[in-house]
Amino acid sequence: MESEEETLDLFRYLVEGVLLVMFGALGCVGNLMCIITFSQKLAQKSFHHLMLCLAIFDLLYILMSIMLFGLPTLYPYLRKFSWYAYLVPVMLPMAQVGLTGSIYLTVAISIERYTTVVHPFFKLSHAWSSWIYI
Repeated sequence: MESEEETLDLFRYLVEGVLLVMFGALGCVGNLMCIITFSQKLAQKSFHHLMLCLAIFDLLYILMSIMLFGLPTLYPYLRKFSWYAYLVPVMLPMAQVGLTGSIYLTVAISIERYTTVVHPFFKLSHAWSSWIYI
């Protein structure tokens, strides 16, 4: 019984702590590169706006997941600080906003790509902004 509990604690430490923070940091770097790239495009099209918003929502979700789940697993004493206890009720809804925004923007990008590929002449005759898809 003791061995299973230690194995579970080690697994939780490696997955929720080390791997979440490592892949989260990689995701943050990737999303920051996307934000820089899509904000500097010369021809700002609706696809670029949608991808920029998606990168922002993804970055928000990744940062909140690292703060809520990754760092407290790596540093258990972090949960004992009073300022962390005040931040959790703020970070958890922000993580949910980031997740929901990512889902909705993925659907919006799918609709935009569908109209571009399947109905190209409709897309040319109707110059919709990215806010219509959102």
